[in-house]
Amino acid sequence: MGDSKMLSVCWFSLLSMLQPEFENDVIVPIMDGINKNMIQKFSSLIKTLDVARAGGLSEENVSIRNSQNIFGEVFYAGSRFSVFTQVVDVISYLRQVADWAREGLVLKDFKKALLPIARKLEPAMTREEIILMNGERVIRDSKN
Repeated sequence: MGDSKMLSVCWFSLLSMLQPEFENDVIVPIMDGINKNMIQKFSSLIKTLDVARAGGLSEENVSIRNSQNIFGEVFYAGSRFSVFTQVVDVISYLRQVADWAREGLVLKDFKKALLPIARKLEPAMTREEIILMNGERVIRDSKN
């Protein structure tokens, strides 16, 4: 079973970049959809870290620091069957509309119509940050 889409590398990179977030906070990874190949690639990393830590492996020897704050294995829920996953999908789409507008990208009429709704989410955002795939954080002018 290969990993031609490099899902394992992407998942490891995402967890590595999120380390500052779960240094003091617990995260619950939830994936939309059920694919047995993805489940093996994502869940096995968390499970392996839990087993290594339970076996006495010290923090400095664990590849992802503070992984004990990643709640269990990854949860999988098809949005077709989960209202909560559907809500996350809608919020994600609205956040994308707001991001496109902020970046000055051209919005089609449908996205223009959603922009006022998307902007209403801004006060609810506890953290608004773009992290590049190389792990660097983009510093924005506070006016933008």
